[in-house]
Amino acid sequence: MPVHIDEIHADVSVQSRGQAEEPSSGGEAPSSNEQERWQQVERRARALAERTSAWGFDD
Repeated sequence: MPVHIDEIHADVSVQSRGQAEEPSSGGEAPSSNEQERWQQVERRARALAERTSAWGFDD
């Protein structure tokens, strides 16, 4: 089934982490909020992997 897209315009602005935040020392531990977000991402990835796994099948 062919799909036709007439026009797409996108403006992308990328800001490196050093520009977006105040410079910090390299040895600083991640904040608890940042660590919590990564833990949520990890839990979500594990749940999705478990949900979509096909044990016992040769897919």
